[in-house]
Amino acid sequence: MRVQDMLEWPLSTQVAAAGLALGLAANIAVVTRLGQRHATVAASPSLPPVPQIVIHSPYDDLLVRSATSRSPFDMDIPASAVAHGLSAVPPVTQPAAQPRLIGTVVQGRDSGFVIVEMPDVGMRLVRVGELAGQLRLKAVRSGQAEFQDTHGATVLLKAPLPSDVHP
Repeated sequence: MRVQDMLEWPLSTQVAAAGLALGLAANIAVVTRLGQRHATVAASPSLPPVPQIVIHSPYDDLLVRSATSRSPFDMDIPASAVAHGLSAVPPVTQPAAQPRLIGTVVQGRDSGFVIVEMPDVGMRLVRVGELAGQLRLKAVRSGQAEFQDTHGATVLLKAPLPSDVHP
Protein backbone atom coordinates (compact mmCIF):
# COMPACT_ATOMS: atom_id res chain seq x y z
CA MET A 1 0.00 0.00 0.00
CA ARG A 2 1.34 3.41 -0.89
CA VAL A 3 1.52 6.42 1.47
CA GLN A 4 -0.49 8.56 -0.97
CA ASP A 5 -3.39 6.07 -0.68
CA MET A 6 -3.25 6.27 3.11
CA LEU A 7 -3.51 10.05 2.98
CA GLU A 8 -6.89 9.68 1.27
CA TRP A 9 -8.29 7.83 4.33
CA PRO A 10 -10.55 9.72 6.71
CA LEU A 11 -8.73 11.42 9.57
CA SER A 12 -10.10 9.01 12.24
CA THR A 13 -8.75 5.98 10.32
CA GLN A 14 -5.34 7.67 9.90
CA VAL A 15 -5.16 8.32 13.66
CA ALA A 16 -6.14 4.72 14.44
CA ALA A 17 -3.51 3.32 12.04
CA ALA A 18 -0.82 5.57 13.53
CA GLY A 19 -1.78 4.48 17.06
CA LEU A 20 -1.61 0.83 16.05
CA ALA A 21 1.84 1.26 14.51
CA LEU A 22 3.10 3.16 17.58
CA GLY A 23 1.69 0.51 19.95
CA LEU A 24 3.37 -2.34 18.03
CA ALA A 25 6.69 -0.52 18.06
CA ALA A 26 6.42 0.06 21.83
CA ASN A 27 5.60 -3.62 22.48
CA ILE A 28 8.58 -4.77 20.42
CA ALA A 29 10.87 -2.42 22.35
CA VAL A 30 9.61 -3.60 25.73
CA VAL A 31 9.89 -7.29 24.85
CA THR A 32 13.39 -6.81 23.53
CA ARG A 33 14.48 -4.93 26.66
CA LEU A 34 12.95 -7.60 28.97
CA GLY A 35 14.65 -10.34 26.97
CA GLN A 36 18.04 -8.67 27.45
CA ARG A 37 17.48 -8.05 31.15
CA HIS A 38 16.45 -11.71 31.89
CA ALA A 39 18.90 -13.43 29.56
CA THR A 40 19.85 -15.94 32.22
CA VAL A 41 17.10 -18.48 32.59
CA ALA A 42 16.68 -20.01 35.99
CA ALA A 43 17.54 -23.71 36.03
CA SER A 44 14.55 -25.96 36.41
CA PRO A 45 14.47 -27.96 39.62
CA SER A 46 15.73 -31.49 39.13
CA LEU A 47 13.37 -34.33 39.96
CA PRO A 48 14.52 -37.31 41.98
CA PRO A 49 15.14 -40.46 39.91
CA VAL A 50 12.08 -42.65 39.42
CA PRO A 51 12.43 -46.35 40.27
CA GLN A 52 11.98 -48.81 37.45
CA ILE A 53 8.46 -50.22 37.10
CA VAL A 54 8.38 -53.99 37.50
CA ILE A 55 5.22 -55.97 36.77
CA HIS A 56 4.80 -59.09 38.89
CA SER A 57 2.69 -61.53 36.91
CA PRO A 58 0.62 -64.20 38.66
CA TYR A 59 1.65 -66.44 35.75
CA ASP A 60 5.34 -66.38 36.60
CA ASP A 61 5.65 -70.09 35.97
CA LEU A 62 8.54 -71.46 33.92
CA LEU A 63 6.11 -73.11 31.48
CA VAL A 64 4.27 -69.83 30.84
CA ARG A 65 7.51 -67.89 30.35
CA SER A 66 8.83 -70.49 27.92
CA ALA A 67 5.51 -70.48 26.02
CA THR A 68 5.60 -66.71 25.57
CA SER A 69 9.09 -66.88 24.12
CA ARG A 70 8.11 -69.35 21.39
CA SER A 71 6.35 -68.84 18.12
CA PRO A 72 2.65 -69.81 18.27
CA PHE A 73 3.20 -72.29 15.45
CA ASP A 74 6.35 -73.86 16.91
CA MET A 75 5.94 -77.62 16.79
CA ASP A 76 9.11 -78.49 18.74
CA ILE A 77 7.63 -78.86 22.22
CA PRO A 78 9.89 -80.41 24.87
CA ALA A 79 8.55 -83.58 26.47
CA SER A 80 8.73 -82.05 29.96
CA ALA A 81 6.45 -79.19 28.88
CA VAL A 82 3.94 -81.64 27.42
CA ALA A 83 3.93 -83.74 30.58
CA HIS A 84 3.54 -80.65 32.78
CA GLY A 85 0.79 -79.27 30.53
CA LEU A 86 -1.17 -82.52 30.57
CA SER A 87 -1.15 -82.64 34.36
CA ALA A 88 -2.76 -79.18 34.48
CA VAL A 89 -5.77 -80.23 32.38
CA PRO A 90 -8.65 -81.49 34.54
CA PRO A 91 -9.74 -85.04 33.77
CA VAL A 92 -12.70 -85.32 31.46
CA THR A 93 -15.65 -87.07 33.05
CA GLN A 94 -18.43 -88.57 31.03
CA PRO A 95 -21.81 -86.99 31.76
CA ALA A 96 -24.22 -89.20 33.61
CA ALA A 97 -26.43 -91.11 31.24
CA GLN A 98 -29.91 -89.64 31.18
CA PRO A 99 -32.85 -91.96 31.85
CA ARG A 100 -35.39 -92.57 29.09
CA LEU A 101 -39.02 -91.94 30.03
CA ILE A 102 -41.22 -94.96 29.27
CA GLY A 103 -44.53 -93.84 30.77
CA THR A 104 -46.29 -91.58 33.27
CA VAL A 105 -49.08 -92.05 35.78
CA VAL A 106 -50.72 -88.88 37.11
CA GLN A 107 -52.41 -89.22 40.52
CA GLY A 108 -54.16 -86.04 41.54
CA ARG A 109 -52.62 -82.63 41.11
CA ASP A 110 -49.28 -82.98 42.93
CA SER A 111 -48.46 -86.67 42.81
CA GLY A 112 -47.82 -89.46 40.40
CA PHE A 113 -45.00 -91.66 39.25
CA VAL A 114 -43.08 -92.45 36.13
CA ILE A 115 -41.43 -95.49 34.68
CA VAL A 116 -37.95 -94.77 33.37
CA GLU A 117 -35.34 -96.93 31.73
CA MET A 118 -31.94 -96.42 33.33
CA PRO A 119 -28.95 -97.33 31.16
CA ASP A 120 -27.26 -99.36 33.89
CA VAL A 121 -30.17 -100.90 35.90
CA GLY A 122 -33.03 -101.22 33.42
CA MET A 123 -36.61 -100.10 34.11
CA ARG A 124 -37.45 -98.44 37.37
CA LEU A 125 -40.50 -96.84 38.99
CA VAL A 126 -39.80 -93.32 40.33
CA ARG A 127 -42.23 -91.32 42.48
CA VAL A 128 -42.28 -87.51 42.87
CA GLY A 129 -39.33 -86.48 45.04
CA GLU A 130 -37.25 -89.60 44.32
CA LEU A 131 -34.01 -89.80 42.35
CA ALA A 132 -33.52 -91.40 38.96
CA GLY A 133 -29.74 -91.40 38.64
CA GLN A 134 -28.66 -87.74 39.03
CA LEU A 135 -32.19 -86.38 38.42
CA ARG A 136 -34.90 -85.75 41.06
CA LEU A 137 -38.52 -86.07 39.88
CA LYS A 138 -40.37 -82.80 40.55
CA ALA A 139 -43.67 -83.06 38.65
CA VAL A 140 -45.60 -85.48 36.45
CA ARG A 141 -47.92 -84.50 33.61
CA SER A 142 -49.55 -86.63 31.01
CA GLY A 143 -46.79 -87.94 28.75
CA GLN A 144 -43.97 -85.92 30.33
CA ALA A 145 -41.97 -85.67 33.54
CA GLU A 146 -40.12 -82.70 35.00
CA PHE A 147 -36.84 -83.48 36.73
CA GLN A 148 -34.25 -81.29 38.46
CA ASP A 149 -30.53 -82.07 38.14
CA THR A 150 -27.87 -81.63 40.85
CA HIS A 151 -27.17 -78.05 39.68
CA GLY A 152 -30.84 -77.01 39.96
CA ALA A 153 -31.54 -76.97 36.22
CA THR A 154 -34.88 -78.29 35.00
CA VAL A 155 -34.86 -81.32 32.70
CA LEU A 156 -38.06 -82.19 30.86
CA LEU A 157 -38.43 -85.75 29.56
CA LYS A 158 -41.21 -86.80 27.20
CA ALA A 159 -42.59 -90.29 26.82
CA PRO A 160 -42.57 -91.67 23.29
CA LEU A 161 -45.89 -91.65 21.46
CA PRO A 162 -47.27 -95.02 20.37
CA SER A 163 -46.37 -94.16 16.76
CA ASP A 164 -42.73 -93.62 17.84
CA VAL A 165 -42.36 -97.14 19.27
CA HIS A 166 -41.10 -99.65 16.71
CA PRO A 167 -40.89 -103.34 17.74
